[in-house]
Amino acid sequence: MVTKAQMIEAIQALADDATYQDMHSELDRLDFIDAVERGLAAADAGDGISQDEMERRVAQWLEQSGQRPLSVS
Repeated sequence: MVTKAQMIEAIQALADDATYQDMHSELDRLDFIDAVERGLAAADAGDGISQDEMERRVAQWLEQSGQRPLSVS
């Protein structure tokens, strides 16, 4: 989980003339890091799905959205 201290550090690291968009981009980066950390923790706890199940779900999502399936090597 991204902590308040990490968020403050990220914002303080921005340039003095940083825009709202710059701040938003940095917070998006922290959100991505948080999601990856949560996913890794879930996988470590055995709360993941198999590669085959993931491929089946992605193919189903693509089919439902009218996109063509990915080629998985």
